[in-house]
Amino acid sequence: MSAKEYWKIDNNKIQTSHIIVGMDDLKNFSFEVIRLKDIYSYEEVLKINAFYDGKEYGSRISKVSKLDTEIVSLADIGINLTRVEYIELSSLIKNNYYNLEPQEREAIENNISDRTVEAVAGFYRDYIQEKQIEKREGFYNIPVEDFKREFNDSSFKRYNISDIKEALKIRGYIKCNAGRNDLAIKVDGVNHRYISFDAQKLGV
Repeated sequence: MSAKEYWKIDNNKIQTSHIIVGMDDLKNFSFEVIRLKDIYSYEEVLKINAFYDGKEYGSRISKVSKLDTEIVSLADIGINLTRVEYIELSSLIKNNYYNLEPQEREAIENNISDRTVEAVAGFYRDYIQEKQIEKREGFYNIPVEDFKREFNDSSFKRYNISDIKEALKIRGYIKCNAGRNDLAIKVDGVNHRYISFDAQKLGV
């Protein structure tokens, strides 16, 4: 069977996103595909938003070069397909790649869920209050090494720390220098790296 017998794309125009729907027995499945481009590194990824019976099931992020293997992680959010169905979906997305207009971002989204990001932010909110870290110009600055130490001693250590910092940045919890996931602050004439939490976003 060919890809078009498993899945159908909305059109072949160049636009910011495309909708792919299943055919026949797969008609309850649909996907929104978006192409994202990092304005600093120029790297691109695909964001795939998954739906079943019109209900949103979550999303996955993948580099195009790894799409064939990473698309099966949709199963982790409840999109249960056969190996062939995943391969055909990946093939259709890649065949229509240049019909997706890249959306530029200062930081590319990743697969850390909103719930996990909120939990991590809450964890560091408690840490800031416990250590009585002083608020400076609307931000709480945690030295990178302290942030890393607390992270590695927490239940979140199963996640990649770079992905967590990136997710905090994307969702506006931390202030960062361009192209980085931390902030340089000069102390006594020397730059030091901090994870700089937005006090208003944290609610403290």
